[in-house]
Amino acid sequence: GVTSGQTTEFDEPGDDSSVSAVIDWYGPSDFLVMDDQFAAEPPSGDGPLVQAHNPANSPESRFLGASIQDVPEVAARANPITYLEETPALPAFFLASGTNDRLVPYRQTTILADALRARGAEVVVRILKGASHADHQFETLLAGPVIEWLKSLRASS
Repeated sequence: GVTSGQTTEFDEPGDDSSVSAVIDWYGPSDFLVMDDQFAAEPPSGDGPLVQAHNPANSPESRFLGASIQDVPEVAARANPITYLEETPALPAFFLASGTNDRLVPYRQTTILADALRARGAEVVVRILKGASHADHQFETLLAGPVIEWLKSLRASS
């Protein structure tokens, strides 16, 4: 969604990456600040240790082939937030995360929301207090509102 209408390294020639809406539940938006966000504001409830993202064995670092802090330019290319300035017309976004997420800090959602709003995108944000990553609350509390949101977008287009 953040590359809507752009040609990226992930597209085949002639592909159209345009989308009308994005639903993003607990997604990362800037790998390079995730550990700092966890340190500044740890998850709100009980659970396992938080996922460290900076070490070379983290999922993000393995994906990029090196510790994310050692290759910030490569990490930036993997960060959705990087592409906002280049996207001519951003679609509407419905973002959600939980305050007890131990894999992706919920602040990843709020920094993305702020950046999207700064570019004029329509953004709906739901932060679920006490919800963990992939918590059942996302489906029980948000499925209905997401469907209504999609219907309203369709009706207004």
